[in-house]
Amino acid sequence: MSALYDPQARARAVRDLLADRVAERGRLLVVLDDVRGSWLDGARVLASARPPDVPLLLTTPDEELALAMGGVAHRLDVLPPE
Repeated sequence: MSALYDPQARARAVRDLLADRVAERGRLLVVLDDVRGSWLDGARVLASARPPDVPLLLTTPDEELALAMGGVAHRLDVLPPE
């Protein structure tokens, strides 16, 4: 269990898990929803650990964070409360 505190071991574990899911189901989409600044390191581990054929969708209120992750910012209108 202590190996998962090592970022490289954590990345390998995530990569293996995602590869298993792709093998089982044929395809996969990784969604990281509402990522905030304090979660940037974890989001980077997940993003870098995913197999190259697995797309990543990241949502965040922080445009700079999206750009830091190598993404493209798309501004969306706020939904009405109803």
